[in-house]
Amino acid sequence: MEINEINFKNTFKQKNIDPRSAIKKRPVDFVSREEESDKLRKSDLITKTKVNIENAINTPGYAYRGLKGDPDFNFFEYLKVSKIPYYLGGITLAGVVLGSKNGKNAHASAETNNMFKKVLAGVVMYYLGRELANTVIDIPVKWFRGLDLNHPYKNVTALREGNPLNLPNNKKKCNQKVFESVEFTRWDLLYKHDGKNPTNAEFDKLAKKFGAKRYDTDSDSKVKGKIKELIIMANSWKYMLTVPFVTLGLGLANQDAFEKINLKGLWNSTTDFLKPSKYAKCQNWSDKVSSFKATFIEGFCKPIRDSFASLWKGHNKTSKIFGKTAIVSAIALPIIANALILHKSAIKSSDNSQSGGKN
Repeated sequence: MEINEINFKNTFKQKNIDPRSAIKKRPVDFVSREEESDKLRKSDLITKTKVNIENAINTPGYAYRGLKGDPDFNFFEYLKVSKIPYYLGGITLAGVVLGSKNGKNAHASAETNNMFKKVLAGVVMYYLGRELANTVIDIPVKWFRGLDLNHPYKNVTALREGNPLNLPNNKKKCNQKVFESVEFTRWDLLYKHDGKNPTNAEFDKLAKKFGAKRYDTDSDSKVKGKIKELIIMANSWKYMLTVPFVTLGLGLANQDAFEKINLKGLWNSTTDFLKPSKYAKCQNWSDKVSSFKATFIEGFCKPIRDSFASLWKGHNKTSKIFGKTAIVSAIALPIIANALILHKSAIKSSDNSQSGGKN
């Protein structure tokens, strides 16, 4: 054995390192860095629910890093942090009403409780109205254009050297949307690079949904411009539709019939319905269904129906105009919005002879 080889082995022996692993194996950290990259996630309901939960859990961390001046704080994290006042503001408003409760005066205390319930109901209806404005655009777009505006992907970002976050492999991960905006659309994730499917396989499907009659190898260039127009219109209409839906929600929450919604009874009926028969109040399956149905109709459907009727009729001329306008707007504007979006995003016959749209 040569002297150099002996010295090589003795060096690793002193440091308790196996020379074979140092020569033949790459560091685990290097392998992780090489394999970890941005990738699409599934777009099913379960995956999207997980993504929303993960984003909600990570948002306080984003706020902490932003307040500390993290040099790798990005625009996505800023958007998440900006929603914190939006969600906490309504809850705080309801809490302020409850905080003014006078425990020494029974009548004043009861009035405060009623005011708190109305304010809390209004806050909840506001949030529901905002989400409904997103839903009435997202669903038709997916049905008629095959485009899931909420399709999530995992975004992996390498941190700067010396970043104090101390994350694995010095990388941070977050869940974003492929079609989040025109500027940040991830076209690269829609191409097939596995060699099993055509490169433009995803764009071929979208082109058919957008109305393309013929295309050879340029389905991506033909549909990208239309997707950009659709994203712009969809996001704009989502914000605009918030107004009629939130107005309708607040109007319903202010009706006397709305207070008759029996949340406690609905919760008890649901838990009893899901219990095994031997633990439930109703042993027979048909009786459980009948009991749940009756509670749901009396505790939810009837109060909502009566609230709509009360809002439509109004208590005076002004409230009558307000109520009818709120209901009609909430029904008509989503129909108009989707009609315009689908019409504008369709690939016309004149577009079928050219590549169409900027990439």
